[in-house]
Amino acid sequence: MTAVHRPLETRSAGGIAARPRCLCFRRAAPRVVIAAAILGLAASGASVAGTGSSSDRIKKKIDGLPPEAQVTHLRTHLENNPNDAGASFYLGNAYLVLDRPDSAVAAYEQAVALDSAYTKALVNLGIALEELNRFDEAKIRYEKALDIDSTDVLAHCHLGHYYHTHGDVGEAVRYYTRAIEIDQRSAQAHYNLGLAFADNRLFAEAIREWELVVALRPESELGRTAAENLRLLKTYVGEDRSQDVD
Repeated sequence: MTAVHRPLETRSAGGIAARPRCLCFRRAAPRVVIAAAILGLAASGASVAGTGSSSDRIKKKIDGLPPEAQVTHLRTHLENNPNDAGASFYLGNAYLVLDRPDSAVAAYEQAVALDSAYTKALVNLGIALEELNRFDEAKIRYEKALDIDSTDVLAHCHLGHYYHTHGDVGEAVRYYTRAIEIDQRSAQAHYNLGLAFADNRLFAEAIREWELVVALRPESELGRTAAENLRLLKTYVGEDRSQDVD
């Protein structure tokens, strides 16, 4: 995760906390990074499962509108077209960007009720549920999305994040690595994998992953957060080596 993000809890890798200086990395909040990504769907021309040409028309109409205006337009549209799963999906996206996860959950649930194979809606529903601290419910949605489409990169990233924050780093790495196998340019997957490596004091590997994130998304929130973590880690590694020499 990523795309979008409140700062998640920071952890010190084993042994670092005993040092005079504790090393804590920022974790890009799923809502912030994902919010930017899902808003971009309207402009990207990306297809939406099971919604057809109606979804294409909706995307064109909301493209470029601020989130508040998107909500107004989509709610009016849904009053006249209540069975439009794509419109409910985009409404959930707008609510998520506006930091209204409860409303986003309702919109995504409506999209999934209309199209049970709507993997994008399932993944974004999981993200909204995480915002409400309903983590186990979010995990179920990610798993269901992967049952439908085993190549969904964000579902892998968020399941990895679930396991990482629940202490199972090995399982987290498995999901992050699978996401990268599917899409080698997934900045979210590389970022999360870097966190897993850093938490296990595999600093060279963490640096490699975060440098990739900066190269892939230099102007994004994710890229800036990776750059900040790189600065902290490289400073720490340098100090650690100097202490060893002393």
